[in-house]
Amino acid sequence: MKDPRRQTHHVRRYSAAILGLTLLSGCAPFFGQEDPEAVGGGPSVEDVTITMVDVDFNPNKEIIPAGTEVMVHLPNEGSLGHNFSIDELDIDVDVAAGETKTITLEAPAGTYTYYCAKPGHRALGMEGTLRVVQP
Repeated sequence: MKDPRRQTHHVRRYSAAILGLTLLSGCAPFFGQEDPEAVGGGPSVEDVTITMVDVDFNPNKEIIPAGTEVMVHLPNEGSLGHNFSIDELDIDVDVAAGETKTITLEAPAGTYTYYCAKPGHRALGMEGTLRVVQP
């Protein structure tokens, strides 16, 4: 028959080892692991979602960092086809009802208007503001 005190000792030892490894893995950048961002591994990619509904964008205001690749997911949850356009950035994407498209953009700091280029949609208020700010 096994001594229950000995089993408890092993459980404590393994628990301490797992806890130690967990803590160390969170501190890896401090122990000689290089941060890819700090050594020229390239900028990180940001993700935002701008949902299209009949006839609106949600959100209709978005802020993203300048000089960073940003993936913009464009789900169309409306019953009509919609469009996502930003004239200054040469973006013009049609998105059918029920479809999602994703674009990648990298923009300089500034304020841009995004809108739906489908006839009459912008006039009904389907537009928003994209602020691109220095990180």
